[in-house]
Amino acid sequence: MTESYRHLRYDEREALAKMRDAAIPVSEIAARLGRHRSTVYRELRRNFMHDEEAWFRGYFPNVAHNGAPPRRAPGVTRSQDGISHGYRPRPSASLVAGTNCWKDARDRLATAH
Repeated sequence: MTESYRHLRYDEREALAKMRDAAIPVSEIAARLGRHRSTVYRELRRNFMHDEEAWFRGYFPNVAHNGAPPRRAPGVTRSQDGISHGYRPRPSASLVAGTNCWKDARDRLATAH
């Protein structure tokens, strides 16, 4: 069972918005789109616009579709086998602070009487 990850297409986002406006349950929306219900919940949570003005509040497929590409981490690409390439580990907090926590611990132990 090898399923590949697919981003939501624009037409799927439009259908999601229409079904959401029609008060169709998320589990049924997911079944109609052929997606897992957690994918639909995640899409709605990530792209729901919260605004005091009712006109600007809700899920807008064009905003959601335009906002999807910038979410991917810069420099990270995914190949067909699902392995991330271009990962660069971040420096540790002690390295950034200019201290070596292991050296400091050894010095404290060496000077303890």
